[in-house]
Parts: sequence; C-alpha cells; structure tokens
Amino acid sequence: MPKIVDHDSQKEKIAEAAWRVIQNDGMEHATVRKIAQESGLPSSSLRHYFNSQAQLLEFALKMVMDRVEKRFLNIDVAVDSLSLEEAKNILLNLLPFDYERELEMEVWLSFSVKSLSDPSLKKLSHDIYGLMYQAVLTILEYLNAAHRLKANLNVEFEAQRLHSLIDGLSIHRLIYPDKISPEQIDYILTKHLKELAE
Repeated sequence: MPKIVDHDSQKEKIAEAAWRVIQNDGMEHATVRKIAQESGLPSSSLRHYFNSQAQLLEFALKMVMDRVEKRFLNIDVAVDSLSLEEAKNILLNLLPFDYERELEMEVWLSFSVKSLSDPSLKKLSHDIYGLMYQAVLTILEYLNAAHRLKANLNVEFEAQRLHSLIDGLSIHRLIYPDKISPEQIDYILTKHLKELAE
C-alpha cells in the first residue's frame, strides 16, 4: 500500500526548514539544497512541492503572515470593554518573546531587507507590514470604542506611531536581547498606552 503524504504538512515542514536556514545562515544561503538538507528531504522532493526557490521562499514568508494572523484571530476579547492591560497583552504577541515569534521576526526582517533589491518580494513584504499595522489599528479602535483613549485622538496616526514603536522594540530585542528585556518592553508598552489614555 503506497504511503499517503500530507502535502500541506510537507510544505509547512519545508517552509519551517527555510526559516531555520535563514535564521542560522542568512537569506543569501537559503538555497534549495540547504533547505532540503535542513528538512531531511532530498532536493528532488522539494521540487515536487515548489517550482523554484523563489516560490518556496514566497510560501515561507506567507506562512509567517498566516501564523501572525491566526494568533490574532484566536484572541477572544470583548471589544466594548477592552482594558489597556488586555490591549498590551495582545500587542505583546507581535514581539519576539519566544522561539517561534523570534524565528518569524527574523524571517520577516530578512525578507524585508531582501525586498529592497528584489521586486518580486516587495508586495509580500508590504502585505505583512499592512497586516501588522491593521492589527495595531484594530486594537486602538477597540480601546477607543471602549472609551479608554483620550477624546478626539487621531487613532490612525497613533496606530502608525505604536506600530513604529513595536517594530523598533522587536528589532532591538532581536539584535540586542541582553540590552532590552521582556520586562522593559512590557513597561514601555504600558507607559505608551497610558499616555494615549490620559
């Protein structure tokens, strides 16, 4: 009896192997051969799932986007009574505090840098940026609907500002993990949200 292979599961396994190669060796070394080696599959198997290296890397980036989106969709909050503390805890999901989110952030940063010189990755990079901004905007809109923010606050502008803050904190956490702790990030986000409320 032939072995039944779950194609979606295999593609995810290959994409996760691509993430690890990017994290350990950099984007420029994310070759089909190296990714195949990391995934424990022969190179010919990868070609069965992806027509090219570009298609494989595009899928790997889309998987980052899907996982971030799923994390937010699985958060159960009462929109009309969202507190600042709950909002902060949701936003912390965007920061690299565990291995999975750290890996996702490193992959996204690597792709973002590569997208500056590779037009084929530009749209995907912009899509992830838009997804992150929309997540931050949604949280601020929930807070606004719950009357937790200052009156007449420009929510879209504040979402851009908060998104920039989260991006900066993420980069600092990835590059200088010994310089900025999760507790410091928690404090900075708490302080920022309180300033929007007072």
